[in-house]
Amino acid sequence: MSIYGNSGRQRDMGSPDMNSTANASAEELPEWLKQLSKSDFTRGDLPETARVTLCILYVLIIVVGLGGNSLTTLVIAVNREMRTVTNVFLVSLAISDALIAGINMPLQLQHLLHEERPISEAACKFGPYTQGVVIVASVLTLVSLAIDR
Repeated sequence: MSIYGNSGRQRDMGSPDMNSTANASAEELPEWLKQLSKSDFTRGDLPETARVTLCILYVLIIVVGLGGNSLTTLVIAVNREMRTVTNVFLVSLAISDALIAGINMPLQLQHLLHEERPISEAACKFGPYTQGVVIVASVLTLVSLAIDR
């Protein structure tokens, strides 16, 4: 009677084994849900024109995102009169957006083109981690910008 089944750390929760509960609930699934397979959730069935279009759009967004955010950071860094509190927040937002465009979008594009992730184990863990951190940084920057206003 643990939340970890028969192995791992044991903690008594006063409920039946999670594995038996999961198996019982799988039998109660609707028929249409039972018929779904892994291939129903992959991108392999996209037509070639859709893959090419998505690839072009991804590359365009990556280039514009990196270029525009780099220019924003450069303009505020070079011009001393542009260094205000609001613009510091904008630089922070530009850097986090550039990180999304430079790190996460290429990883997503690679995943889109190749069903599985042939990249290293470290990159598989680094991508989602940086995405989460950068998105939280963007949201907190926007909140700080709103409070400053």
